[in-house]
Amino acid sequence: IGDYFLARAVWLTFLDVILALLALLWLRLTGWKLPGWMILAYLLFTLGCYHTLIPWLNGNAIILSAFFLALSLLTMRSGRYEVAGVLLALVMIQPVALTLAVVFILLWSASQGRRTLLFSFWGTLILMIVVGVFIRPDWPLQYLRVLVRFVEFTGGASVPPPSTLGAVLTGWWPGVGRQLGWGVTGILTVILIVE
Repeated sequence: IGDYFLARAVWLTFLDVILALLALLWLRLTGWKLPGWMILAYLLFTLGCYHTLIPWLNGNAIILSAFFLALSLLTMRSGRYEVAGVLLALVMIQPVALTLAVVFILLWSASQGRRTLLFSFWGTLILMIVVGVFIRPDWPLQYLRVLVRFVEFTGGASVPPPSTLGAVLTGWWPGVGRQLGWGVTGILTVILIVE
């Protein structure tokens, strides 16, 4: 698509559809039965929450990775391990975010003797890497460059961005921010323990 704004609109619309399907897939995976009006509220909440909205606004491929992860788990449940392995390899289009989940699934698969899933995962992953190198030979170097820049951006700055609520509150209110941060953390810990 030659027009950038049209291309972005098409991509974000595609991601919107994937997000709605992803929300419904997670409902199916968990077996959670909701009345019709509650499904609408669930979809609105899912599509409007921070952890969905930010990747969507950025046009991030993590949405596709999460979708492939849900599809992989769904196909594993139905016993189609060869398809699940292919879908699990597709999760790796955004490896930084979901590698731990993939590692746990592969460890489970190995412990359960599900070799079909392991072979289809590794075969698909190697095939994607080889095809990617043929299409763009320097992509591994470009990817490593992006990772290095990401590390420099997040950790190499002289003043790293605040990463906790206490750090943010201390930045806003140097006198009482730290105590407020500990207070909110304590209250949320108690709520979590009660739940």
